[in-house]
Amino acid sequence: QLATNELISQLIKSSSLDDFTKANYNPPLPPSSLPTFTVKFSHSQLFIGGRYTKLQRHISNSEWIVGAYKLTPESVEEYIAPVLKQTLAADDYKFACAGREDADVLCLGEGRPFYVECVNPKVLEWDAASLETLQRKINEAASGRVAVGRLAVVSREDVKALNASAATKAKSYSCIVRLDKPIISGDLERISDLKELEIEQKNPTRVPRRADLIRKKTIHSLSCTPISVADTKAYLLSTGTFNKPEPTALRPNKRQRHNKDEQLDEKPGRPDVDLNLEGINDENLLKLELRTSAGTYVKEFVHGDDGRTNPCLKTLLGVSKAEVLCLDVNGVHFEWPPAGEAYGKGSSGNADVLSS
Repeated sequence: QLATNELISQLIKSSSLDDFTKANYNPPLPPSSLPTFTVKFSHSQLFIGGRYTKLQRHISNSEWIVGAYKLTPESVEEYIAPVLKQTLAADDYKFACAGREDADVLCLGEGRPFYVECVNPKVLEWDAASLETLQRKINEAASGRVAVGRLAVVSREDVKALNASAATKAKSYSCIVRLDKPIISGDLERISDLKELEIEQKNPTRVPRRADLIRKKTIHSLSCTPISVADTKAYLLSTGTFNKPEPTALRPNKRQRHNKDEQLDEKPGRPDVDLNLEGINDENLLKLELRTSAGTYVKEFVHGDDGRTNPCLKTLLGVSKAEVLCLDVNGVHFEWPPAGEAYGKGSSGNADVLSS
């Protein structure tokens, strides 16, 4: 019979003290041993914020694992967060940034804002000198591939403000573009005069797991200038563009399935940009600099993504093909760490190495 509240209530009302005494000890027997308790103390999270630059290509923002393979051998997170976890004697960490660039994209200028949430840290007191030492330790280990600057202890409210900035901050980029026909100087001047250009972007074909919505974005300003084949080759070589790593197989316990359609043991393919510049003249290359609203897909703005971004640079110039050879983030325009925070001296940034 099902033990309902009503049935239990009826049984209690119909039972006497003798019934309860027969069913158990009354009064209860004294305990044979003393009870033991375990008390665990943990400290609230400590947030360390800063800005990072990425100075070589083929470094992902965080570990990039698809199925049984790790697609890049290193990541920005792996250079920064484990050092903070060890130094603060924390149990764990969470790494977060103001957006993220693709693995083959540099992040220059003052760098991208980030923070590391250290879980249950044991080291709690930090001053500017300690942060500078920590900053130096990270940068020395990264050997010029990644660099951090302006490390600071930030508050939970600061972190909330950074997370909320995703839809409001602007970003600056530069890229080298190859066209399928020679540039007309008048077209470059016309494009460079455009301001507050409104565009519509559907979800890029290279990002299959986002909702296929139409997103309205703004190109606040853009500038097109010619660049020579020699300068293009030199820049691509200096930033590791040609040193694309092969995906590496993971141990079974490290494998992840990102969606039901991925084959767990199939080595993922990664389409390459054609970097063979043989037969290309200076007239087919240009350097594009632009400032955009947050969340703009810059590569798609250049080539149009088969009509999924309108207008795009390809249609504005009246060419059949526009291909991004390399892309750099030159600025993420958000004050971070917040003004007034004490932070380690020095900058994570490099000058815009694409500037002429």
